Amino acid sequence: MISGLLCGSGSMLSAQTVDVLWVSFTDKAGTPYTLSNPRDFLTQAAIDRRLRFGITTDSTDLPVNESYISNTATVSNGTPWLASRWLNGVLLQTADSSVTAQIRALPYVADCQWVTRFSNGWPYIKAQAPQVPGDATPAQPVSMDATYYGGGWNQIHTCEGEFLHERGYEGQGMLIAVIDAGFSGLYNNSYFEHLVSEGRIADRYSFLRNDTFITQDGDHGLRVLSVMAGYRPDAFVGTAPKARYALYQTDHQNTESFVEVYAWIAALERADSIGADIVNNSLGYSIFDESVHNFTTATLDGHSNLLSRMANTGASKGMLIVSSAGNEGNRPWKHILFPSDGDSVLAVGNTDAGKHIHYTSGKGPAGLSKPDVVAMGTNARVINRISSIAPGNGASFATPVVSGLAACFWQLDRNRHPAEIRSLIRQYGHLGVNDSMQLYGYGVPDFKRMAQPYVSIKETAPAAAITVYPNPSPGTITVSASGERIIRYQVINMTGKVLLQETLVPGRTTAEPDVSNLAPGIYTLLVYTDKAVSSSLFTRL
Repeated sequence: MISGLLCGSGSMLSAQTVDVLWVSFTDKAGTPYTLSNPRDFLTQAAIDRRLRFGITTDSTDLPVNESYISNTATVSNGTPWLASRWLNGVLLQTADSSVTAQIRALPYVADCQWVTRFSNGWPYIKAQAPQVPGDATPAQPVSMDATYYGGGWNQIHTCEGEFLHERGYEGQGMLIAVIDAGFSGLYNNSYFEHLVSEGRIADRYSFLRNDTFITQDGDHGLRVLSVMAGYRPDAFVGTAPKARYALYQTDHQNTESFVEVYAWIAALERADSIGADIVNNSLGYSIFDESVHNFTTATLDGHSNLLSRMANTGASKGMLIVSSAGNEGNRPWKHILFPSDGDSVLAVGNTDAGKHIHYTSGKGPAGLSKPDVVAMGTNARVINRISSIAPGNGASFATPVVSGLAACFWQLDRNRHPAEIRSLIRQYGHLGVNDSMQLYGYGVPDFKRMAQPYVSIKETAPAAAITVYPNPSPGTITVSASGERIIRYQVINMTGKVLLQETLVPGRTTAEPDVSNLAPGIYTLLVYTDKAVSSSLFTRL
């Protein structure tokens, strides 16, 4: 059961002025849910992901107290729309904005803030019934080359992603959540027939309408999805054609209301609750229809902005958050958009097939190493709503190149922490640390170089189980690898930089890296034995 993500939609307030309020609560006291029984509010996949990475279920995972929501709705004569577990609050529709003071007076309310006003009623109305899925009869590939990939070749080959596909890593078993605008044209589209008929759309939801009608409001989400999931050999193949997908609409093509921020947060929480591994976000925010909510570049620091904090929270739950750097490079804003500045977010900028940055790609602010990497989003190829291959331009289409290939790489070792995945993607950028970090980050990730050590070992022997103790450590750690001889080790920080390394001649069954000079934090330990390459996380106190 997934609980606490959304409130009952009730009746939408149409044909009259609608004020939208955000109400935050003081606590979650009195909720019927308990941390000792997370299956009541998280799927088993979400629980398993937490267990796999040693993540503790905490109060932010508990649903919002439903009595708080219903009582607040009664007092305000309003309709609850979206609830957020992580923010412990609810988005409320009301015809009377003067109730703000009454709501704030409630003993369990921490605050009540005005969000927006819709003079002609709630604008997010479904326009048509969902299209009927078709049947899939995809052709089987003969060889994975430019002919096989068709329109998808350049964007995949720029990152050497075909190396993973050729070895059978095409996203199987991975769940990617796509948070975007509409997915118009998803059904009865020959490039997505396999996705529909094989039941690999794991979840779908419009957080603007509180229903499953995701095929309205344009096809930006569909185009983004196609870069990963499109599959028609010899015409177009995406970066993760065999993954499962959750499709969430949070953005409306004709508005930029702050309501969409809360919709985005609700979608991220739902992705967490269903057990998503990766979140692809090709949306970005700075300026809103309600200027009172406008963001500023002063908070591009990785952790201050609301969206960035929530993206970091999503990463702390064990998801890899991959986010577009945006297309503001030649506009007054100039910089990356929120939430791509997030400390734990992998921000992706936009280059062409020659790995040259596009002038519109969002730039990182001074003092922040962003974007993290770049990929091909200039003159890219996507699938549109009428089942045609079309040109795509922007960081929106660079981002799913990285998300899809990250899913394929992650298949090599599902126990690898998402922070390690992010670190490795940065580490294998083609530029490394360079003088244009605010434009390129670490450059275009080379998934072939990144995967080669692990693929070659995986094809011959299983990775050794790494033991690190004490962990957390105040100084020296002792490392063992299931009795195998350790030939070499590396200590890597979360930006992908190698801080310590040693080659042991001859190999030893244990190693003792001195980490006393490292700053407190989480590090990746990469261990090479005579049989395998393995990794583990450790914490320096």
